[in-house]
Amino acid sequence: MGLGQALPLAEELVQALGRVRGVKEVSPAGSVRRGKETVGDIDILATSTSPREVMEAFVALPQVAEVLEKGETKASIRHREGIQVDLRVVAPESFGAALQYFSGSKAHNIRLRDMAVRRAWVEAAHVINTWPVERLKRWARTPASAAPRKARTGRAGPAQGKRHAQARSGGGGRQSDVPGGARRGH
Repeated sequence: MGLGQALPLAEELVQALGRVRGVKEVSPAGSVRRGKETVGDIDILATSTSPREVMEAFVALPQVAEVLEKGETKASIRHREGIQVDLRVVAPESFGAALQYFSGSKAHNIRLRDMAVRRAWVEAAHVINTWPVERLKRWARTPASAAPRKARTGRAGPAQGKRHAQARSGGGGRQSDVPGGARRGH
């Protein structure tokens, strides 16, 4: 669907959700927010201390042709115009980080995650939720203030700094975190 069709649908849903009791903030996210020419689905992010009420109101909107999925903080519907709409509800204090995360492209979010891990900022909720558990456990045992040392797997941890990562990867590039160790450009 083109942005010219998707944006008015997103704005209409945002306005409707903004009237739901308990919703503090609501905004389009994903490719609509990024202004992409074509949109595969509409993503909406809302904040509330009562996400269950927001989910109930969302799936009951007159624009809903079909409920595809409904959980405590995420719901997906098929809009009467045919496009899928995904709603995520987060705590009000998480709105800024969540809006960035759900608006960023996959490549952008991977890059931000890599930067956060290199700087030992793994406390960010979505970084923790998207990183393999074993890697987080291993790095959690390494204090950010520790002297640079090689992790047991031979990969650099966040406390090892850029110079060690460059030497390890053979120069200015970095070893990718994708399975198989494929390299990725900057």
